[in-house]
Amino acid sequence: MPIRFYYDTMPEEDVFSYCSRCEAKNIRKLQALPYDVYDKIYQTIAEVAGEHIETEENKKILKLIADRDCTICHGNGWLYKKTIKSDIELANINAAAILRLMGFEGEDLISGEVAISDFRRAFIRALNADLTKEVTETTVQYGKPVEIVTSRESPSQLLMGGLTKKIIEEMLTKLGSFIEEATNNKAKIIYWQ
Repeated sequence: MPIRFYYDTMPEEDVFSYCSRCEAKNIRKLQALPYDVYDKIYQTIAEVAGEHIETEENKKILKLIADRDCTICHGNGWLYKKTIKSDIELANINAAAILRLMGFEGEDLISGEVAISDFRRAFIRALNADLTKEVTETTVQYGKPVEIVTSRESPSQLLMGGLTKKIIEEMLTKLGSFIEEATNNKAKIIYWQ
């Protein structure tokens, strides 16, 4: 999940989402489905969770995860939920790099809150910091073979994208625009989680 940055005066909005309670309750049933059906359900969940795309097809697919007795979604498998509109999201590793450049450490790399004036000062620190200390190379790690759905073994693989100086500069530009927007909206506190 990405780290979301938001501020105290951001409006809430209703967004289309899947019912995570139904998904958790029916996980064994879902895993027993044919792979193509199971895969389509989880592709839809990912699309809805990330982009909140509401279509009749997505509603129909999410109905497959529904628990008819669910008191949250009322047996639909989908619902509308209130969420704070976030103008900036960064991948966990990228957000941690930016927060370290700003001078944050420990638990503050995962979530935190700070007065906007302190956040702005920390941002200026990051602009003046040596960005190369957060630059990383793209790496691939291989693990022992694991059985996949087709019953053949395949080596597990983890690909971690690198973080270039240019990407860090782009993220700082994006964060700078976010701080400017928060200031214009008279925000007092910046949160991230």
